[in-house]
Amino acid sequence: MKRVLLLVLMMASFASNAQKNDFSVVAGFLNLTFSAKADVEDAIRTSDSQAGFFFGLASEFSLNEKWSIEPSVLYGILDGEGFLQVPILPKYYVNEKVAFSAGPQFSYILEDTEGIINRLGIDVSLGAHVSLSDEIYLFGRYAIELTNRTSGADFGDLIDPEFGNIDVKSRFNSLQIGLGYKF
Repeated sequence: MKRVLLLVLMMASFASNAQKNDFSVVAGFLNLTFSAKADVEDAIRTSDSQAGFFFGLASEFSLNEKWSIEPSVLYGILDGEGFLQVPILPKYYVNEKVAFSAGPQFSYILEDTEGIINRLGIDVSLGAHVSLSDEIYLFGRYAIELTNRTSGADFGDLIDPEFGNIDVKSRFNSLQIGLGYKF
């Protein structure tokens, strides 16, 4: 609850200093890739990709003619499981129709992970935005996770005891392709 309140206060702060504010509903395709690496005698690597969808709210606070800040709160669903993504992206407009963005994104798994996967992750998100009209826009983003989702995880009986303590590194990277409607 404290994080949500902090996000609302931050959005209000941007809104009070911004020259122009836009609010949008967004939805689209989501692809999430999970990759893991275990450091044992012969390094073990695995990855899996799942497709789903996302929807949410976005806002854009113009700082000047070329720059704006775009925070969003997105709910993603993959294989029946939900998570939140909260990107806070500086956006640079090349012209009136095309913009590029890059910045931090926080992702949070809503389901119980039983201590195996850390629920909170921090990503760097890169994206492009094309205005199709004054109200409708198309966007794409790729987020690369910076945090290790299995840092400090207890694997218990999941790993053969002969391996001892194993350092496992795992990450979720995501691709979003969506449409937005400004109101």
